[in-house]
Amino acid sequence: YITFHPGLSLEFNSYEFRKNYWIDPSSDFNSELTANKALKGDSSTLKFDKNRLKDTYLNAPIMFAFHTNKDHTKAFHIGLGGYAGVRLASKMKYKYKLNGDGNKDKVKDDFYLSPFRYGLAASVGYGKINFFANYALNGMFEDSKGPELHPFSVGLMLLGF
Repeated sequence: YITFHPGLSLEFNSYEFRKNYWIDPSSDFNSELTANKALKGDSSTLKFDKNRLKDTYLNAPIMFAFHTNKDHTKAFHIGLGGYAGVRLASKMKYKYKLNGDGNKDKVKDDFYLSPFRYGLAASVGYGKINFFANYALNGMFEDSKGPELHPFSVGLMLLGF
């Protein structure tokens, strides 16, 4: 049995940086941060305890699903298709120590993230529980504004609500 499944979904992503990156929203993607860039004059180097970029996208997946039973609640299914999405929000969260004091900074901006995302989607499951995988065909950042990255996400999808 083959069915067509359009829909809407919210996608929440969290990216943890391994290096000491500070993304300056007023310039291209920066390399390692020195404190004088962030804290006006102090030349010591900061080491982040937390350095995380978060984004939220509203996606419209379009999938064709193959079912083993006409009753979808008793069927094994595999879905294939694509999705398109628009970025709703993005922010950076920094946690670091400076002169022995703990600091937390949150900065909301677009950070040159692509305003739109599109890609391939797949799902597999039984009944109302599915596992999914999405792969973005366009880059995570706008052209020439950051590294060439293509987000890949996996997760759990609950059907029938």
